[in-house]
Amino acid sequence: MNDHRFYNVSKKVYCNELARVIAATKKLLRAKKSWTKNVMARGKGGVREVAFDSDRATCFCLQGAICRAVGDLNSFVRVSDAFGAVERQLRRDRKPNSLLSYFNDDVTTTHADVVGALGKTIAHLRKGSI
Repeated sequence: MNDHRFYNVSKKVYCNELARVIAATKKLLRAKKSWTKNVMARGKGGVREVAFDSDRATCFCLQGAICRAVGDLNSFVRVSDAFGAVERQLRRDRKPNSLLSYFNDDVTTTHADVVGALGKTIAHLRKGSI
């Protein structure tokens, strides 16, 4: 459920918190070397798979970065809400693979595509739209 009423907060507070989570996700993925495909997270050198919440995680897929951001911020929004916010942006952008894992791991998806989608999601949320 992507509904601010579930959290007993205003829509504005909910959108701002989602924007904060997505901004933290974008910050985690800001460098090309901090993004990966096909696993939630990798350790130093980008070879070995690690848990997204591991201190050894140095690069993340889109889903792994969102999970990490929600945890690092101790956010009240659920991971699924943050996934949904980005997936809705992908649908607005008419991406054929709007599910995060398909979008992230698609052979044609670039780091710039991922960071761009996050930026658009943040802008949309800051307008107060879910």
